[in-house]
Amino acid sequence: MSTRESVSAPEATARLRTRLRAVLWMLAIAFLLGMGANLLGAPSEDVGVARVVSIVVIALHALVGVGIVATAIRASTAAGAAGIARRETMTGLIAVNITFLVGIATVMTGSGWLSFLMALGFLVAAGAYVVGAIGAARAARG
Repeated sequence: MSTRESVSAPEATARLRTRLRAVLWMLAIAFLLGMGANLLGAPSEDVGVARVVSIVVIALHALVGVGIVATAIRASTAAGAAGIARRETMTGLIAVNITFLVGIATVMTGSGWLSFLMALGFLVAAGAYVVGAIGAARAARG
């Protein structure tokens, strides 16, 4: 007997749908925080309260990014257990991980082009997860 508890197909599909919704919400929040960070500018360009706000927005953006990576891993695991949207969740996971690394490089270099690549990674990941969510919804209906 394995250490993992087996779940029924409807339960596995429900878990997958929950994780896909979570990752999509987190992607949206990270996108908005990233846009806010771009509008505020780098903390080194600001002074006083504006600098503190800029640091907080970037920190929240990074923190949500860590959550996205963790949730993307959980979504891929749930897709494997449910047998649904495996390709989509793997595509999303790869896009999320690359985008996270590009985000680190963006902070280190301040490159606008790397920021653009983060936005592109968001679109790829969000698209993959939306397609996966549609497939999971169809599977849940029958």
